[in-house]
Amino acid sequence: MIIVLGLIFQIAYAPDKLDIRVNSMSTWLSYPMRGQTSISTMIPKGTQILPLKIFPDEPASPRILFNVYETRSSFFHGKRLEVVTVVRQTNKPNKIHYVVLDCLTDTFHWDPKRGIQIPNAVSFFRTKRGEHVANIIAKEQKLKIRGTLGKQVPITRAFAVDANYLCFFRDSPRGVSLRFSESQLMQDVTLLENLDVDTNIWSSHRGELSYGFVHTHEMDFTAGSEYLVL
Repeated sequence: MIIVLGLIFQIAYAPDKLDIRVNSMSTWLSYPMRGQTSISTMIPKGTQILPLKIFPDEPASPRILFNVYETRSSFFHGKRLEVVTVVRQTNKPNKIHYVVLDCLTDTFHWDPKRGIQIPNAVSFFRTKRGEHVANIIAKEQKLKIRGTLGKQVPITRAFAVDANYLCFFRDSPRGVSLRFSESQLMQDVTLLENLDVDTNIWSSHRGELSYGFVHTHEMDFTAGSEYLVL
């Protein structure tokens, strides 16, 4: 009976008014994108890869981003690594979106193609005396981050706010809409210095690491389900 109920829940569930908290120390790594042509086959129909500026004073370029964070909701609590990029709608280029290309996590997660997925990784987070450590290990895949907290810098609205309103998983047209406080997401981030990263994840689709940074504050979201309308 429990298994049957679990299967029904997996088939029927979609986020709707789900409150989610992202804890402090959400970590980002930014890489230049390689193989843009192949990645373009992994994103929703009617969208294209967007050259992105995370910091106001840098040139815009296609990016592969790793986001490692701890999250809590009524449905799940744990740590996640999301491999993401940013796209824009072809016919409405002012509409931009995050697209999750891959997800490793030590908790449950929702995939619009396959429903609710069980944990597929183990993790370790620690921030102590100015040193930040974040590790995600899944079978033969690994991401190990170690760095020290540096200066605070501003981020662009496109990165922090605009791309977050409607997010997608790979090429599925079924997205997750998010409501949030813009001022909360637009707070300055803290650069990671003396950064040491050991990873083999998505190595064929990214160049050398450009930089890393963390959000030292919590962020709150309310998630719903929405389809991409072109």
